[in-house]
Parts: sequence; structure tokens; C-alpha cells
Amino acid sequence: MRPVRLAPLVLSIPLACATANGDTEADTASSQTTADTSTRTAPPAGDPGASIGVFDLTYYWVSHEADFDPPASTTIGTCAGQRIATVPAGFARALKLEGSGKLLDDRVVNIGGCGCGDGYDCFAVLDPARFVWGQGSRGNALVPYLSIATDTSVLPFGTSVYAPGLDGVALPDGRTHDGCLRAADVGGGIEGTHVDWFVGLKGNYRQLDANVPERVELLEGGTRCP
Repeated sequence: MRPVRLAPLVLSIPLACATANGDTEADTASSQTTADTSTRTAPPAGDPGASIGVFDLTYYWVSHEADFDPPASTTIGTCAGQRIATVPAGFARALKLEGSGKLLDDRVVNIGGCGCGDGYDCFAVLDPARFVWGQGSRGNALVPYLSIATDTSVLPFGTSVYAPGLDGVALPDGRTHDGCLRAADVGGGIEGTHVDWFVGLKGNYRQLDANVPERVELLEGGTRCP
């Protein structure tokens, strides 16, 4: 299920309507400067391939229990009614709307195989060894800074691409982005030349936003991003 979405250019899914994939609300991002990739000198790391075009770039992340005010007053559980955790009411509502989230103990929960109805017994705890940051549209693990949600008629699931405008960007975890992205998710508001970049947590978006262009050229990936 899709987590929270943020759309800096177009309010694609209002980071208040949830889609069948768990897509959620988008906040309008702060203004950004379009990248001029013509002056970038790519390092000798393989051929990135031909240009696919220029894409709108937005962000999404999983809700984190730590971002919601206590007290922990609402119990969330499995479809069988087994208790998972007691969490702040706001976080429980966000989970129900967005489809997935991260608990204080680092467990990631996702909408299970049932409807929530009027309650919160509709979740499953994901395997922490495999799904550290949640689950993509095909049961795959999402990877911060690598996974993107795409219109699969434009960028099919599993497609790797190279974004020169992200190459060299300092990431919140201390690494430097290599410009490589992979189509790993879908979303109701992602249509045409638009990609939604998974950044893990909302705080990571806040750190990145000022230094990341709102439109990026994507190349086929080639040997640089196989």
C-alpha cells in the first residue's frame, strides 16, 4: 500500500483522499529551482543511456508514530483482531488513510487483507528483515532514495533510470546520491511524465527539498544504473 505523498508542483493526491493503493494526501512543497543539468560533468561510471524526457518530481514517505502527539490511546490490530500496538489516535487515522507506517519500535505495519471499516483491526506487521521501509505495489521492499512510483505505461515496474539532477545531492543519511532510481511503486496521482520519490520519512523530505529540483531529466540508465 502506498504511504504519504507530497506533490510540490501539482496537488496530485490531496503527504486527503486515499486511493485503493493506500495513496494519501499531498502537501504543497516549497519552491524549488529547476536543475540545469547541461553543466554537469558525469563521472566515468558507465553510460547512462539516452534521455527519456523531463519529469515532474514529487516525494512520498511512510508515516512515523514519532511525528504524532501522545497519548497512545488507540489500539491497532490484525484482521483477526490480534493487538499490534496502542498508538496516538492521529497516527492510527494516518495509517488507515495512508496504508502503512512505522511504529516507535521500528516495526512497519501495512493494510492487511481486510477492510478497516469503523475500526483499526485491518493491519499486518511486515517482516522487518525484508521490509524495513514498507512495501511497494508488487509486494516488493521499498528503498529510500532509490524507489520511485511511476506511471507504468511510461516507466514500467522494475525500470532503472539515471537522474543527472540528483547525482551528487547530499542525502540525510550522510551518503551522496548517485542519480540512480528504480520504478518500484504506483500511485493514483502519478500520471505521464511524473515520478514520486520515496525518501523514507517526512523529515528527510524537509532536509532535501531546498536542494532538489522539482523537474528532473531521466535517462535510460544504461550501464550506470543497470
